[in-house]
Amino acid sequence: MTTPTQIASNRQNSILSTGPRSEAGKIASSKNAISHGLSGADPVLAYENRDDFQKLVAAYSTEFKPDTGHQTFLVSQMAGARWRLDRVQRIENAAIDLILAAPGELIDTPDHKIAQRMLDSGGDPLPRLERYRASIERSYHRAVKEFKMAQKRQIQNEASSTRAPGRQVKQKIYTSPRPAFHGYEDVEMELDEPLTRARPTQNSAM
Repeated sequence: MTTPTQIASNRQNSILSTGPRSEAGKIASSKNAISHGLSGADPVLAYENRDDFQKLVAAYSTEFKPDTGHQTFLVSQMAGARWRLDRVQRIENAAIDLILAAPGELIDTPDHKIAQRMLDSGGDPLPRLERYRASIERSYHRAVKEFKMAQKRQIQNEASSTRAPGRQVKQKIYTSPRPAFHGYEDVEMELDEPLTRARPTQNSAM
């Protein structure tokens, strides 16, 4: 249980927080999460080609053939994850280029700028990129798994709706009254067997 002393200490620490205070600092801090574009809402960054991304979505749609809005959403999630995985690979290659570059050598592509920013933030960017890769791969496989489950549920629902009218008609036939024939009142007859196969009981034959 938190003691009053601990509560007072936490409040004091929050007052002394070293987070950004200026407007410029707050704006820079708010952009930290999107500096590399590996966890943003929009999978396509400003320097990337959105037409290429739409082609990727179309290719996944052709392969998986979504039939519902939910399935279409899952296909877009797969394409977005695949797009980000390709970016992780490019940034990883760019980071290695920068690590191996000669002093003063300038490599000025967008991917290299992202890698440089990650290097400037301190530490080795490669393990960090590997964590992003693993997270994105899990998202991709979750979307694939959910898509297959959604397709399976759809097929089962369609099969159930197709069989239901047949069951209703069959039940109606079985439960409808059958006319009695003299001498065959106690005979059990199968619906699909001809009436000529029905045989009287011993009592009715005598």
